[in-house]
Amino acid sequence: MSDSPSNPPASGPNGASAPNGDAAMSAAARAALSSPAAPLLARAAQLHQAGDLPAAVQTYRQAIVVDPSFAEAHHNLGAALRAWGKRNEAIASYREALRLSPDYALAHVNLGGALAENGELDDALEHLATGYLLAPERPVMARRLVNILRRTAPASVPAKVREALARLVRDPAVEPQTLEPCIVALLVEDPRVRGVLEALAGGEAPTIGEAGPPLYAALAESELPSLLGEAILTDSRVEALFAVLRAAWLEALDGGHAELLPEPGLLAALGLQLETVEWSWLETESEQARLAALKERLAEPAARVEEAAPSAALLVYALYRPLEAFAGDEALLALVDPEGGAAAQLLYRHLVEPAERARFAEAMPSTTPIRDRTSQSVRAMYEVNAYPRWRRIARRPGRKVERLLPELLPDLRRFQVPFDQQRVRILVAGCGTGRHACLTAQRFAFSQVVAVDLSRRSLSYAAQRARDLKLANLHFLQGDILELGGLGEEFDVVECSGVLHHLASPELGWRTLRGLLAPGGLMRIALYSESARQGVEEARRLIGELGLEPTPDGIRQARAAIQALPPEAPARLLAESPDFFSLSGCRDLFFHVREDRFTLPRIARALDELKLDFLGFELPSEGIRYSYRRRFPADPQQRDLARWAEFEQENPLTFAAMYQFWCQAKE
Repeated sequence: MSDSPSNPPASGPNGASAPNGDAAMSAAARAALSSPAAPLLARAAQLHQAGDLPAAVQTYRQAIVVDPSFAEAHHNLGAALRAWGKRNEAIASYREALRLSPDYALAHVNLGGALAENGELDDALEHLATGYLLAPERPVMARRLVNILRRTAPASVPAKVREALARLVRDPAVEPQTLEPCIVALLVEDPRVRGVLEALAGGEAPTIGEAGPPLYAALAESELPSLLGEAILTDSRVEALFAVLRAAWLEALDGGHAELLPEPGLLAALGLQLETVEWSWLETESEQARLAALKERLAEPAARVEEAAPSAALLVYALYRPLEAFAGDEALLALVDPEGGAAAQLLYRHLVEPAERARFAEAMPSTTPIRDRTSQSVRAMYEVNAYPRWRRIARRPGRKVERLLPELLPDLRRFQVPFDQQRVRILVAGCGTGRHACLTAQRFAFSQVVAVDLSRRSLSYAAQRARDLKLANLHFLQGDILELGGLGEEFDVVECSGVLHHLASPELGWRTLRGLLAPGGLMRIALYSESARQGVEEARRLIGELGLEPTPDGIRQARAAIQALPPEAPARLLAESPDFFSLSGCRDLFFHVREDRFTLPRIARALDELKLDFLGFELPSEGIRYSYRRRFPADPQQRDLARWAEFEQENPLTFAAMYQFWCQAKE
């Protein structure tokens, strides 16, 4: 992504004086204050931010003539050239800035971005990692590195990036799930792991006596154990490997060979993963028989604790089932610590969190009745399987609306809102377990967020996570979207993500929400695409033919059946989705009680009827935006839904992550 003049630290004035600059001034910024070319730099930055790139480039070059050692001018010249489409010249300017100031973190990151666009990923990652390690306190550094890591082959990950990964895993500004693909890719390239995976793919299962110790060592040296408690594994090969290990550990324990088990930290870390995905892995009859015997063994309190720690037997049992039956065990409760090691966290999740959620659910205020039959059916489903499963979001500073929207919609120009940005009232309609509501409460500065959902179980999970994130501006209510018209309130922003298509009449629900929108207010809507959901339809047909029900065993069998499909089958592609790997995610994906799907013409009609202006799509990758721009250069703001419909017809999976878009109430 090119550096935008709306982001001064990346492309405008020097980081010392620009908004959002480094708290600790860089060497380049300190030098800029004393440079005789500083006035020219300031003038060039003004031109750059105003979008006059030719004049900005000329003025930056004048500054360099006055002071050739001015690293800041070389850097900002690179940013302007990159925005102008002159990428190779931009790379040369960034390199000169780094020659003059080797610790210039922002120059490293922006050079890395330009190199990535050129396909030079090894060099790009080296600079992105260096920039992050030089200034890890700046969220943009982590964000740009992670964006490249998500699509990088493991062979191209240099040592510097491994060092950065160790820090990224613990960085509160990073979403753990975004790191999972890279960390797993690195793990499976380890010869100690790759050999076992190849044997499993060939139908052989190495014994843990032989393969166990090398595997345990490889896992201990990777960042995966740190990630298992906060992200969902989305690699079927690694899941299959762990499933084989789990069965082997259960067998070893049953046979009195506990010495074959890994160290307790790894067992507990994997236990955290199984709790997160709700024990979604398929179980054999022999495992279930051994598990019944293990449960009887654990009926004795002495079998649950060994040397002031959870016993190996308890940790193995937690790989298959929740430990709620032992919530009254004082010896185990004494070991609970939500901030402790993996075993202490595991006990907290099993023995403390369920009771907390029950209290949150009981205290949850109700704002509307739930009378609609479809709404009642949807609520019943989510009372059993609260969705989505998540643990942590990336911490980001809040932004005013007029700054945030152009970041989400890069082609939005001259955007203004009529409401007071110091007091933004937001409704999240259909918040589920609260992930999106928490993101919204965090990313909108000066906001008060009300989040509503049908399911008390989902809301209790949401309230628990919001408490852990210390989000005082977020409040939860139980209610039905169809009944919210009686609230008698107006909101500056209404967000409804992945919800309307589960109503009996999505348009009716959308109209109800439109009635709650203040004049000039904003809506963020996310809807399923008819085109992108064909794989879901194929999976549902298969599930129907097999007669599977949305029980834990039925969902596990559905997962196995879908994984057995040919790689080219549309439904098989869904086995790479994070939703596929948890019970609640799979139920939402394949067993939902009500699903409608949209087309872009249908969305266009609804926008027209509701008197809403389309502002643009939030897209999962910049590549889609670039491809659309090449296909339809006559639509530079990318707001022509008829052209987007044509683009989707040519690229049916464009909106696999739903149509996610912003619109605004017409004056």
